[in-house]
Amino acid sequence: MLSTPVPGEVPVELVIMPEWASSQRVAGIFSPRLSRDLQARIRAWNDEWKFTLNPQKTIRWPHPEIGRRWIEEGNALVEAIQAELGSRFHVVGGFSAYAPEP
Repeated sequence: MLSTPVPGEVPVELVIMPEWASSQRVAGIFSPRLSRDLQARIRAWNDEWKFTLNPQKTIRWPHPEIGRRWIEEGNALVEAIQAELGSRFHVVGGFSAYAPEP
């Protein structure tokens, strides 16, 4: 369900980024408004950051293509979250620092 903008209301900025907290809790913050399918995608994307990139040891993808796909999925998530939350939110990505080196 999309929210209807209120005239003069400024959209709330929502920055999408990976984090160490339980991805289930993070997705759960918005669970009343996000579909289960989208919540599962968010958890999988966050888990890939935690376990494949493994930022506790190094911020380096095992192969640049894996990192590029992760960034692409993050951008797709930003669009999907924006579509589900509607115009009362302005959804942006905050994960470009994790892009693989060219």
